[in-house]
Formats: sequence, C-alpha cells, structure tokens
Amino acid sequence: MVNNTMQYLSAKRIPLVAAVAAATLLSGCTGGDTSSSTVADSSAAAVVSSSVPAIVSSSSVAPVSSSSQPVSSSSIAVSSSSMGSSGTMPFLMGINVGGGEMTVQGNPYIADRFASSGTPNTTSDSIDGTTDDALYQSERYGDFTYQVPVTNATYAVELHFVEMYQTAAGARTFNASIEGQTVLDNFDIFANHGHDTAYTVRQDNVVVDDETLTITLEKLEDNATLSGITVYSSNGAFVEPPPPPPPPVSAENPGADCAVGSLPNGSSLPNNPNLPDPFTKLDGTRMTDKSEWRCRRQEILKQAYNYIYGEKPPKPDSVSGTVSASSISVNVMHEGKSLNFSASVTTPSGSGPFPAVIAFSAAPEMSALFRQNGVAVINFNSADLAIDTNSLSGPFFSLYQGQTNAGMLTAWSWGVSRLIDVLEANPGVINAQRLAVTGCSRLGKAAFIAGAFDGRIALTIPVESGVGGLSSLKLIPDLNGPGAGGEQPSHATTGYRPWFSPSAFTLVNQTDRLPVDTHEVVGLIAPRGLLVIDNHGRLTDWRGLNFESTYAATMAGKRIYEALGVEDAVTFVAEGQSHCSWHSAFNQPLTQNINRFLLGQSGNTGTVATDYGAISIDEWIDWTVPNLTGDLDLSVE
Repeated sequence: MVNNTMQYLSAKRIPLVAAVAAATLLSGCTGGDTSSSTVADSSAAAVVSSSVPAIVSSSSVAPVSSSSQPVSSSSIAVSSSSMGSSGTMPFLMGINVGGGEMTVQGNPYIADRFASSGTPNTTSDSIDGTTDDALYQSERYGDFTYQVPVTNATYAVELHFVEMYQTAAGARTFNASIEGQTVLDNFDIFANHGHDTAYTVRQDNVVVDDETLTITLEKLEDNATLSGITVYSSNGAFVEPPPPPPPPVSAENPGADCAVGSLPNGSSLPNNPNLPDPFTKLDGTRMTDKSEWRCRRQEILKQAYNYIYGEKPPKPDSVSGTVSASSISVNVMHEGKSLNFSASVTTPSGSGPFPAVIAFSAAPEMSALFRQNGVAVINFNSADLAIDTNSLSGPFFSLYQGQTNAGMLTAWSWGVSRLIDVLEANPGVINAQRLAVTGCSRLGKAAFIAGAFDGRIALTIPVESGVGGLSSLKLIPDLNGPGAGGEQPSHATTGYRPWFSPSAFTLVNQTDRLPVDTHEVVGLIAPRGLLVIDNHGRLTDWRGLNFESTYAATMAGKRIYEALGVEDAVTFVAEGQSHCSWHSAFNQPLTQNINRFLLGQSGNTGTVATDYGAISIDEWIDWTVPNLTGDLDLSVE
C-alpha cells in the first residue's frame, strides 16, 4: 500500500525541505493536482532541481551482510507524507542499478542485485543535475522487477533515472510501480528532463506486508530504464538472503570446497602499484607447501570473480547433448529455462577418440597444424552464449536473468564448460581429458579465461589477447599509457565492451587498488599448459595490444609455475605481424605443446622467444618465489 508520491530532480546541496515547499508552491501556481507533484514544465523543473540535497559519490563499499539490522543508521532529510512539511527517516539501503558497489553521501549502495530480467548497461557521459554522476552512469533496461528482501514495515523509496540513450521525445516511455501502486505512468524522461540529466521520484508510506519490497518497470515504447534505488525506514530492515550452497568439488573447480571469507570492498584497499603476491593467503600467512595451492588458487579465483570478471555460475541443473565426428549439440536446463547451442567438428585422419582444441577462432594455418598432429578442431561460436556488443545480452544472460553479475568473458567461459560436460558424457569421438582452447584478440581473451576458470582444459592458447586477456591491469598505465597508444582497462568494461563485469570491475580507474591481477589468473591455469602467442604491436596494424604488460603478466605468472615445480609448462612467443595472422615462428612452440599436453608425449615447452627482447618486471614485484615443499595435487576423486 502506498501513497503520497513526490518527484524531483536530483541536484545540488540544498536542504530538501526547500524542495518540498517549492514543489507545493509550484503545484498551486500551475493548477496541478496536489496529490501528485510531478513538475509540469521546464521552469518548474529548474526551481525544484535547485532545492535537493547533493548526492555525493565516493568509492565502492562492501555489500551489506546483516540479516536482521538496518544497513545504516545514518539519516538524511526526506519528505513526510505531508507535502508541505519534512521529516527525518534513516537511510536503510541503496542499490546501484546496473553497476557495482559505491557510496552516496556516505551511505553504502550495493552492487546490482534482486532483479529479474532486464539488461545492465553503462555510460561514461557526464550527468547533469547531480554531483554524483556514478550513480546515474549505470542502468538496467527492458521489462524487469526488483524484489528486495526486507522485514514487514513502512518505507520510503526513491527511484533514480537518467535518459542516457534516447535524444527525442516519445522515443522511450514506460511505467513504474512500487508495491503494485503506479508512481510513473507513460513516463518520458527525455520529454520532461532531456538527455543525461538525473531525475528522482520518491514514494512515501510504502507498506510491505509480504517481506518483499517489489519495484516493477514496464516498457511501453523502447525499454524501461532505472539507475538506482534508495530505501529509507524507521522500523524496517534489509534481510540478507542466505548465500547459495557452494558448488560441488569437480575437475572444473577442484577447490570449490575451500572456505573463502568475505572480501573487502575496493575503496578500503590500499593503493599499491606492484603486482600482488600470489603466495600470500587472505589470512596474511605465506604458502610453504605446494599442497596449499589448491585453496590458495580458490582465493585467487574468488578475487578474480569479485573484482574483475563477475561470478561464473556452476554447472546448471541439467546438461545434455550429442557428439559426432561433425558436430556437437549442447542442451542446458536451469530453473525451468533452456539454452541450446552447437559446435562444428573437424576431425583429423585416423580413428578416435581424438584430442581436441575448442577454437573460439583460429588462423587457417593454426587449424591445419592441429589436424596434422592428430587433434580435432571444435569451432565454438561465442555469440551462442553472449553477443559481442556494448551491453550484456544473449542466451546466457537470458538464462541467468538477475542471478549473476558475470561479464562477457565469464559467460563465454561458462559455455566452454558446458560443452566439456557434453564431451565427458559422450566419450567416443573426442578425448575430454586432452582438450585445448584457443582464440585471437577478443576471443583470445575468452580462451585465456576459459582455461583459467575450468581445470579440465589441458592446454590454454590465448593469441594476441591484449586488454581483458593477459595484459596486467596494474601495469598498463606504466607500460602502455594513453600516450603510448595502448588500450586502457576501461576498454574492457565501460569504454568499449563489457568483457569484464561492469558491476565487479569498479576499480577500472583505480587499478592500483586491485588485490588481484592477470599474473595470478595465469596461476589459476597451473600446473596445466599455457602457450601465449603475442604480437609486437609497434610493428603492426594493431598497436593497442599492450605487448609489454602482456609479457610482464606472463613472466610474473611463470614464477607461480616455478614455485609449483612446473615452470616449463608456460611458453611465450611473440612476433610483429598483422593482427591475428599466423607466423612461422609459432609452428614449433605449438607443435611442442601439442605433443606434451594433448598427445602425452615429450615436448620442449617452457621457452620464451620475442622479436623485441626481454622486459624487466622486477621493479613491480616486491615478493620472492618461495621454496615450496610437498606435492601439488588438484585431482578430484
């Protein structure tokens, strides 16, 4: 049950009581209905917008974990049910819709959660009418509903909007309701407030009696959109749902049973330009035995999910399919929804089961070399899972609507894992214990993450992966700054493609705060094979590959392999060439890695060869490689 709606523009640092008074006065002057103070014209909007307290952004903060207490006891001025007066109600919680954790006026806004359907999106545009652009630079669009778990009580709710896409009146209209009561009807943001201007609607006296605060956005023309939710209450509380059970231990994730505690929020982490120590555990102690790597690996994996890529969902309810010498079909069921995709297969001469490479992409010469060495080629279409656009869309995101903060690379890696599930269940044609994965450019990023996130892949071959792949996120500003023509970390999220999770990678402009970097993602692959094929971008048509930071991350990751006694499992080769073309210098390293990791033969791996010489990485490393004792065991019984 709700009543007394108030709408106003979020703007500058002036007490809200003035906004209430101004809204009442303007309502009377324009002959508006005093039961709803929607601003009727641009002059009214200008007056009201000058009377709202500033919303001041800060760095991200940890998600709320209390299951029975209000998120915060701090208070800000909000309107009471009487349009002509004001009162004080405690801030309870905020949701940065479509984005990551942040603070607004010192209050915590959790990363986007509790939505069903809709698609997250971000913009880098500056936002008018607010001192906190960040809250309005993300959105969820489509038809969607938020169901926020709270105690039965009375609340005030603010919904924050911006028109970040449309530039004409009538191009977007939608309805918004809170607890079944309409607060916006056939609303057109642009017609009322223009492009890239913050707008807030508040609903007072929202009574929740079913332990769920329900907010619904219904599209009429184009899509509905929403950028933020703020909830206040004097007697209610946000209820943190119990965490989902951990995934079972499997060859895909052999450390799933390792307990990993809560991770600190990005804003609380220190600035440190050096590459994080992969051997120091979250409890502050340092590894002394190789057997500790299984759980240390899980800590790094969780950090990678939390701060960069978004969480990879575990194996869903049902995965089935078929395998033949020419194609593979994959059928997934999850909570009543289905996802189906297929992959073509080219087998070499002879009889199977064959080792195979799952190829997001491969140069013709590379594919031929695989087949000549007895390896089948499985052509995997990444668009069958996530479409390569500037928003997160595609079958994977439809399957997990509102249930994952995964970025595009995580979605693609999840698809590879489901393909492997089918190969394991149908062993006649392909040997699922002898698998490689490869791809070039953005699909090289995908290959790198697929190999890091699935322990069943014997050999990972990222080609020219650049930003979003092996390039160290901390070192890019030093080694590949904008003046050097290199792609920057923002290119992997808000600046071009959401390869990383927009809601996880909140340190995009503060990478020195990252507690994890890509050299540790290299370590996730250990002790399995890694062949990095790169391009000396200064001599080519593709300068943005950031070959220096890719080299640095690979060599730092190779030190993890060294500590585990498998340094020769990492091979690095780079030549200046056209983007994603094949160089004869790659033939021997690829053949040697095929021999060792896919055919089970001897192979001269572990070499490092570039056409630009070595790059020193010691100035960014303040840790040493420990002399670990014992044995490394990532096997699953």
